[in-house]
Amino acid sequence: MRQQPPARQAFRCAVLIAAKAAVEQAAGAAREAAQARVADAERAAEGLTRLPGEAGLTRTLAIELGPRQIMVNAIAPGMVRTPMLAGMTAGRISQLAAGYPGGRLPEAEDIAQAIAFFGDPRTMFITGLVLIIDGGRSVGLSGT
Repeated sequence: MRQQPPARQAFRCAVLIAAKAAVEQAAGAAREAAQARVADAERAAEGLTRLPGEAGLTRTLAIELGPRQIMVNAIAPGMVRTPMLAGMTAGRISQLAAGYPGGRLPEAEDIAQAIAFFGDPRTMFITGLVLIIDGGRSVGLSGT
């Protein structure tokens, strides 16, 4: 297997760091929602996509690391069907899914596809982007 150039290796690391940060933020939001006894965990999860700090950090890192050919992007998932939802009833999950375009919650595979997109060599000119994966909910689309 051919060794990747250092810049490409660093790029892959930046994508993985961004993905890990998004997962950690989602877990943190779930913990906060549980601790605060927020009735609707969706509200807490959707708040992640509105954090100006995430966009600012992504842009700042893109500016700082761009001259070294390291692209920095972030993934901002909406509510994703994960074990985090295990405490919800099937009826509540169906109700939440009905509010999403296509009538389903995003799956982990949907997030993985975005991560793979940023890892593709053809995306080397994409940097400083926060990709919101919520089926269009953040722009006002709703379910069927």
